[in-house]
Amino acid sequence: MSRSRFSLTKSSGGSNPSSSAGKDQKDGSASLAQQISESDLFKDATIIAPDELLWTDSNGQVGAYKAKTDSDGEFKSNDRGSKIRSEETGSWRVFQGGKQTGQYRGDWKPKEQPTLWDRLTKKEEVK
Repeated sequence: MSRSRFSLTKSSGGSNPSSSAGKDQKDGSASLAQQISESDLFKDATIIAPDELLWTDSNGQVGAYKAKTDSDGEFKSNDRGSKIRSEETGSWRVFQGGKQTGQYRGDWKPKEQPTLWDRLTKKEEVK
């Protein structure tokens, strides 16, 4: 049986960030991505989702990065009202059957089969 990949990201174009479906809930419960991977509908799928905001630019996906915040924890915005990206990467979390099976640095470009180079340079320990 072949496995399929389902990426929980939404590119809105421009530099606006979207989706952090791989981030655990504030109450400590499972992320949306993990919950979806537990469902019968996606039991044979690999779910890949960022744990921070997904940032894009005119060339496409930049990666999963934290947004800049002020001392009160409020998001910093540019003159157009868009959040400002920090240089601190998040992670891409990989789920299968309700369990996290992998994790890659936020600047990784998700793919169904990570390359050897991806595994050597982008793979992180599962937190």
